[in-house]
Amino acid sequence: MNASRSASPDHPAITLLIVDDEHQALKYFARLFSSDFEVITCQSAEEAEAIFEARQGKISVIVSDHQMPTTTGVTLLARVKERWPQTVRLLTTAYADTESLAASINEASVHRYIAKPWDLDHLRDVLKDASQTYARNNTNPTPPVGGASQLPPLVGAVAHELATPLLSIEMTSKSILHAVRDQLAVTPAETQPDMAVTLDRFARAAQRIGEDAARARRLARSLAELARDSTARSAFMRITIAQCVRRAVESFPYQDSERSTVSMDLADDFSFVGTEVLMTAVMTNVLSNALDATRKHADPRVWIELKRGDTYNSVFVRDSGSGVPQHIEGSEFKPFVTGKDDGTGLGLSICDWIVRSFGGGIALRSITPPAVTELEIRLPHPSPHAART
Repeated sequence: MNASRSASPDHPAITLLIVDDEHQALKYFARLFSSDFEVITCQSAEEAEAIFEARQGKISVIVSDHQMPTTTGVTLLARVKERWPQTVRLLTTAYADTESLAASINEASVHRYIAKPWDLDHLRDVLKDASQTYARNNTNPTPPVGGASQLPPLVGAVAHELATPLLSIEMTSKSILHAVRDQLAVTPAETQPDMAVTLDRFARAAQRIGEDAARARRLARSLAELARDSTARSAFMRITIAQCVRRAVESFPYQDSERSTVSMDLADDFSFVGTEVLMTAVMTNVLSNALDATRKHADPRVWIELKRGDTYNSVFVRDSGSGVPQHIEGSEFKPFVTGKDDGTGLGLSICDWIVRSFGGGIALRSITPPAVTELEIRLPHPSPHAART
């Protein structure tokens, strides 16, 4: 164990404990933040618990790496939550996966998730927020628990992790596209028709991959900005819902003849204040759920309808699927609640979070008869000066 300095009247009474089995990471962390906090470092969960015991639990913030030799950061933070709940818990790792993130929220009530390699400005902001949270909880000792309130930092962490591989996919697809087009230019269609057709297919596939990766990277950036800073809402614009619905429907990767099962009635188009990329992502997720629910039915159908209202406007997405599973009814929008065997339980909760950031809400219901599942997205009427056009 190492301590950067002892707390004194000249220094803030905020103590940070960083747990990481990488010695260099500990040195880097202590060097960066020892002037702002009392920083204590150790390399194992066992050492961390011993420090808590020695200090009678008086640790303000703990930052734990997830991957450690004898246990995981989630396990350690869950123990800290049980024994010293006043300590604000942060998890950091270079290996982001849904199961770890879900466990960090459900088991350890992690306050924030920090992706490695650390972004210095982001790390400073997270530590500042954690220290302020500790101070508030000390005044009113009712620490927050895991759940929907933890979703924004979770989404921000996942979006941050996705940005680099998506950029790599986008750039690689462009390189493939250029190489294939160069080869196509020197391949005469008259003498090598089969080769020309194959190269053309490769070129179109590479272009589609690049476009999809670029779209996903824009979505990741928008989600990260919204999760990191509520002032990102100042960039919201007045846009029409029909363009988001069309983009989602037209770009969706359908299976076989699924496109013919989707119908749209966009005559009652309306405007709302938000972003096209985020709302298109919401519509894509909702459409995916609807199609997935109808795939085993003899008469699969999905209807999308826009409807203006006096107090709010709505998007209705209805499908002929089997309805909302009883075991999740009433909890459909909670993180990690899913009715699918292979689902993560994040899709609808993220959609709900996005729509709420637009000032709206989502409702999901089963209607019988006929057997129809209906999802309604409600969006407020935009005020004249709500956003730029």
